[in-house]
Amino acid sequence: MEVWMHKKKAQDMREELRSYISLYYGPSAWDEIVSIEAQMRKAQKEEIYRKEELKQTIMEWTLGIFAFVFGMCIFALIIWLATSG
Repeated sequence: MEVWMHKKKAQDMREELRSYISLYYGPSAWDEIVSIEAQMRKAQKEEIYRKEELKQTIMEWTLGIFAFVFGMCIFALIIWLATSG
């Protein structure tokens, strides 16, 4: 119930802000604000996606390097056992 009340209050405040901006700066100003908000949301989503992609790449490289080093150690152990025996 409290969440709904906060959401309703935010909607009312946004409507009041829209009316104020439209009255003093014209309706196109509100459209510009909405456009800027959309651009900011898009940029934020792209940034989150970029960070997740970077995290995935780092994880893959780390795992790949670990697998390579582990494989080389196994290979070196086999060579060592073959030559020392």
